Amino acid sequence: MNGPADEEQPGNALTITLEHEHITEVFSGFGEKGVSAESVAKRAVDAARSYLSSEAVVGRHLADQLLLPMALVGGGEFTTLPVTHHFESHVTIAKAFLNTKIATESTGDLVRVRVGGWRRNVSHYCNAVRSSRAASPGSWLGPRANRALATGPGESEARSTDGLAGALL
Repeated sequence: MNGPADEEQPGNALTITLEHEHITEVFSGFGEKGVSAESVAKRAVDAARSYLSSEAVVGRHLADQLLLPMALVGGGEFTTLPVTHHFESHVTIAKAFLNTKIATESTGDLVRVRVGGWRRNVSHYCNAVRSSRAASPGSWLGPRANRALATGPGESEARSTDGLAGALL
């Protein structure tokens, strides 16, 4: 490989991917000068453990990526971990350019994010995901969650992320 000598490169990188039936969360750690590989790994593992031990449906870095699609399709809601400055920047931009409502409500380490008029309420989906994760950490969604996702719009306001993706395509 062509490039600077090893002592000039920052080091290593680690990616942890948690793949579930309806969502994939990715946690990364990047080496820096003077930071051990163990420290880089510990930061990424701590972030993944924080997400897994929470009741949040999406991680804090996926949360800012969901704002724009939800604003464009008319709204939605989800829970996440405490938000980042990047998330706050996305909120400011979405409000300014799309003239949409975005509200956050914090309860401990859980943040509920509501986008738009909340016509596409996914709270039933969020509850199903939380129940499934708590009941069976190795399996993302179980029969109860699948029943919740199968509920039609006339019976409930529940929406799945598949519905969100379908609305975007």
